[in-house]
Order: sequence, then structure tokens, then C-alpha cells
Amino acid sequence: MPPHWHDDRRACHSVLTVHAADVVLTMSGPPVPDGAVVVDGDRVVAVGPARAVVPDGARVRRHRGVLLPGLVNAHTHLEYGPRFADLATSGLAFPAWIAELTRRRRGMSAADWLVEARGSVHALLRTGTTCVADVVTTGPGIRAAALAGLAGTSYVEAVGADDATWPLERARVEALLDAGGRPVGLSPHALYTLSSEAFRD
Repeated sequence: MPPHWHDDRRACHSVLTVHAADVVLTMSGPPVPDGAVVVDGDRVVAVGPARAVVPDGARVRRHRGVLLPGLVNAHTHLEYGPRFADLATSGLAFPAWIAELTRRRRGMSAADWLVEARGSVHALLRTGTTCVADVVTTGPGIRAAALAGLAGTSYVEAVGADDATWPLERARVEALLDAGGRPVGLSPHALYTLSSEAFRD
């Protein structure tokens, strides 16, 4: 939807939504029993006891339990989704773990990576995480995060390049940095997977 449509609608009338819960955590003060968060469009305009902040006639969505701001995960790999999840608790030593990860990566298409990334996004949202710093290896993770409206940044990973292959890897990384749809940054993988020339560049 073009931004000006949103602006025109808000100029005509205000649509308030109230999220109320047994307890609201503001993260900047004490817990608020029987609290509410009042949202106007995409902006939080009031937080406090429901009796004090809920305007007459507002839609109220009642949530059981505790309502708090979305959680932040500062290091995700959305593209390594459900089919890779068991590796987190496998107990494999690193050489065996990386070999298994590499084996599973073989033959994955862009559509497969998008499915995995979207599976990760669903897991995040189910558990209350709404903001991520995501390391993107193949590309579809940017799209999955953008489609879900996750806050945060996607960091395009540069990996597996020596001096000879760096120009090709650089071109791949630059193409992903121009993908759009979400804030992006750059993530050099490690000193042992990129040449000194790549890091200098």
C-alpha cells in the first residue's frame, strides 16, 4: 500500500486498537495490573491501567497473561530453519557438525531457503520475538523478514572466498545488499573463511 494512502486515511479518521492484558510490562516502569496499550494506526499512543487509558468506543483485544514489547534476537540465521533445527541440540563436535550442515545445504533451491527462513520467522513470532539481527547467507532470509515485517537488520554474509574468488563473492554480496525491502548490512564470516584482501576490501 503506498504510504500516502495510509496518511490520507489517518487524516480522515483515527482507528484506535487497544490491547489489554492481566499485566502489561512497559520495560520502563513497574508492571501494570489490568493494563492496556492503545495503538493509533502503527503508533503506540498510551500505556497504563485500562480504566485510565481506554477511550470510549475503542476496539479492545483482550490477551490472557502478560503483554510486553517484542523480544530482540541479536544473532539469527533465519535461512537455517526447521530442517536444520536439530543441529542445535545434536551434540556433534564442530567438524562433524559443519560437515552435516554442509551436506544438508546441498541441492537447496532459493525456494527451499525461503521456506526455511519463513519457518524460522514463524517460530520467532510464536515466541514473542519481533526484532532480529539476521545473518543472511543465500538471500531469501531478507525477503522472509521483510514479508513478516520484522524489525531489525539483515546482514549479508561474505564467506568462503580467497583472493582469487573474492571478486565473484563480492558481486554476489553486493547484489544482495541492493535487494531492498529491509535495512541491510554486511557480515564478514570469519578470518578463516575470507582472505585478508576480502577483509581489507
